[in-house]
Amino acid sequence: MMNKITVAKEELIFNHDIYSLNKSHSNDNDLNKKLNQDGYLYLKHFFERSLLNSARENIINDIKIKNITPKSQMLDELYTKKYVLDIVESEKLFSLFDKIFNKKSITYDYKWLRLINQGDSTDIHIDKIYMGRGSNKLLTAWIPFQDTPMELGTLAVCEKSNHFEDVVRKYGSLDVDITSINNPNLSSSPTEISKKFGGIWKTNDFELGDIIIFSINTLHCSTMNKTNKQRISCDVRFQPEDENVDDRWYGPNRTGHTLFENVKENTITMKELKSFWKI
Repeated sequence: MMNKITVAKEELIFNHDIYSLNKSHSNDNDLNKKLNQDGYLYLKHFFERSLLNSARENIINDIKIKNITPKSQMLDELYTKKYVLDIVESEKLFSLFDKIFNKKSITYDYKWLRLINQGDSTDIHIDKIYMGRGSNKLLTAWIPFQDTPMELGTLAVCEKSNHFEDVVRKYGSLDVDITSINNPNLSSSPTEISKKFGGIWKTNDFELGDIIIFSINTLHCSTMNKTNKQRISCDVRFQPEDENVDDRWYGPNRTGHTLFENVKENTITMKELKSFWKI
């Protein structure tokens, strides 16, 4: 029986069109090399299950008690809660990024805590277009707060896409708070990306405690939540302390997006941009 999954907006067959992630371990001595080579690190059982279970229960309780309605999937009222920060700003996570960078790391103050409903998926993009004003070594850790099979919505990456020169140089020049664009995703079709640029798409069922780390230039998206359950996850950003930061997301005066979430007129389309970039 073929295992069909929807990746971004396209139906793919697992182990035919998309494959399993390469596994790493936080004790490996070549994490930086693997990250630069593949564009990601997939770490099994990094966090204790009990810690994440407790945090998820607290999130669900707070959503009910405070009658929180996520804005564009984001749980902004909850990412500063201690039960979240104990995970996403844990000593264990800082130690991992210190090791990857081989120097002291910092994390962006804003955390992308998400609630993903049935039918939701994220299209293909790189993080640089949203947070590219600081260090080019910025990394994202994607942390699911429950066992997350592919049908619940997992993160998918295009392996080695951090080396796609046209994507990094041209698409990566986009800043969504300077250019007025409604939909800045490069594509909703993994097959289109692979045909144009190469690369193999990869994802996995994620067990509670698994995380994936990827670079600011790695093309990624999510599988679609085909269940009647909600997925809770958090994107956390780290970079070397001694490099410039994107002050939209870091510091007491961080602004978040200043244009992108308020785009109403005079917009350009991704189709027009891709024609201009000749990609």
